[in-house]
Amino acid sequence: MGYAEPTRGKNTLLWVILGLAGFCILLCVLGGFFGVRAFQGVAGQAINMVACGVDLQAARASIKRYASENDGKLPPAGSWQDATKKYFKEERSKLEDGDIEEASRIGIDVKLSEVDGVWGCRVSGGKTHAFVFNEELSGKRISEVKNAVDTVLLWEDSQSGRNLKGKYSYKKPTSDMAIAGEKREFLKITLDGEFQLEGGNTKRKRVKVEVNGE
Repeated sequence: MGYAEPTRGKNTLLWVILGLAGFCILLCVLGGFFGVRAFQGVAGQAINMVACGVDLQAARASIKRYASENDGKLPPAGSWQDATKKYFKEERSKLEDGDIEEASRIGIDVKLSEVDGVWGCRVSGGKTHAFVFNEELSGKRISEVKNAVDTVLLWEDSQSGRNLKGKYSYKKPTSDMAIAGEKREFLKITLDGEFQLEGGNTKRKRVKVEVNGE
């Protein structure tokens, strides 16, 4: 079992890769080429989840940049992506681009969100879980939000599309949300805190990754 902690540092994805290296060696010994392919699949699931966290942080940063240029007001819920997309790629490049490139270089397919496409998390079956904006924050000034650290701004949802909005509520994970057979929770991020798994009580940016079936 290993843990990948998506942070603002430059080595997050590299540590995920190193944490799975032992699993890779075992599979290579037992299965040769197919073992390598299996490792790339498991590592890809884990790293794409980290990439999802990167996109989620970039989306929040883009929203806050929008607010800083619009009298402190958050974007309208119905067009939040369109209103903030000009900042998205730039904000994401400040986070994990170097490590994502490194993962791609060694053959792991990392899928980041397209600026003009759906922003969200890639899961099994080629699906994308889109980010949803908290409609209760639509057009509000950040200074008016009483508890910005705990107020959910964006969350991952099983639906897909652009400019999704809604009222936040807890949802159970779906069957296609798994890494090496272990289900995970939906991701969410608060207005002024850290992103977290939806069912967790901690605000630490920690993603559980099972690598040996234990």
